[in-house]
Amino acid sequence: MIDITQYLQDIYEDLQRYVDNDVCLCKFKELNFEAGALPDYEDINIQQLYLLRYAFAYAFEYSRMYLDVLSQMDDVNSISVTSVGCGSMIDYWSLVHALEIKHKLDCSIRYVGIDKIDWNYKIPERQNDEVHYLIGNAADFFTGNSQFVSDVYFFQSQLASSLIVN
Repeated sequence: MIDITQYLQDIYEDLQRYVDNDVCLCKFKELNFEAGALPDYEDINIQQLYLLRYAFAYAFEYSRMYLDVLSQMDDVNSISVTSVGCGSMIDYWSLVHALEIKHKLDCSIRYVGIDKIDWNYKIPERQNDEVHYLIGNAADFFTGNSQFVSDVYFFQSQLASSLIVN
């Protein structure tokens, strides 16, 4: 599994290369990641900025959440997660990190991430995990579909914030 600091370093270096090309950075001026605002996440540079700003904090917040979830499950040998609004799959990294902390690296993961956007910086999957990344509206995937029977249904913080505001 990729180290979170290396993951962010790679993103930083990509963004730095972009900035070094003397490009106009006007698109960042009005950028707002607050609840209810929806930046153009299809733009790779906005993805980079978002991940550099939030990924580290979310990664460890989600790890703590997964530690709580794992502590409520009996002897976990496998876990299945459906993640709505998964973005770059930071929550998948967080689950693996929580399993590392609990010394359960042999636990297999079935992870289904759903997002409207095909993020460029997806967390790479561990060997032997089953990871699916579905692009589209989550409601469309859930309608009449039984393949998303999971132990955990995860709704991303950004998505949850948007739902509360609306």
